[in-house]
Amino acid sequence: MGAGVLNDFWDARQRKGYIFAALFSFVVITATAVGAMASSFIVASHGWRWTFWVAVFMAGGMAWMTIFVPETCLDRISKREGNRGGRKERSGMKVLWVCVTRPLHMILTEPVSLLGCYLRQGRC
Repeated sequence: MGAGVLNDFWDARQRKGYIFAALFSFVVITATAVGAMASSFIVASHGWRWTFWVAVFMAGGMAWMTIFVPETCLDRISKREGNRGGRKERSGMKVLWVCVTRPLHMILTEPVSLLGCYLRQGRC
């Protein structure tokens, strides 16, 4: 989802979003190794309780940063600006129906998602 949000920041013709999506993926992959090494240094120097305090400080910093990230969802931008862009207003039941049936349709029709559900078994 994060890479998709980063791609929404730029127009598809500009082809700049893929660089940041790749950087985001690299950070997500390496975060587990770097986080384990950093927490071992924190535990060795300050004690095990400081790992939780560092997590709280980092979460607070990330929450503060989300205030400055602009909205990228076209429906929300259009609704905020008062322009529906030719889209119909949906009722709550219609939205609920779409939210329930769309994942089921994808699981049943896309072989990749079916394979993902199979591989996910026993890892909960």
